[in-house]
Amino acid sequence: MTPATPKSARAFPEPPGKIEGLIQVIRFEPQGHQVHSTYAVTFTPYMLGSLRSLRSRYLPDETALSAFLQQIGVGPERIRRALDNLRGEDKTTIPDVTISIQELKGNGLLY
Repeated sequence: MTPATPKSARAFPEPPGKIEGLIQVIRFEPQGHQVHSTYAVTFTPYMLGSLRSLRSRYLPDETALSAFLQQIGVGPERIRRALDNLRGEDKTTIPDVTISIQELKGNGLLY
């Protein structure tokens, strides 16, 4: 039996070029002078701990949400289903989304 590697000598692997996870979207009802609902979009990797410094992206209306989801590679049918869900619920999840770290950073989903 070989001895365990001391914690200080362990190296954590770099995350791969593409990461699989899910997109969570939360709808906020209009308040005050707002006319449209606003949305918060968050990417959550399936392999928890594979990314740090995740953040939400806030979008002003359904049109902006649809364009954003398309921009990060979500297909039209999945976008349609998500929007339909959000019209009846306050949140929805889009599973099995694969995105690169650069795309996460470029689209405001990672610090």
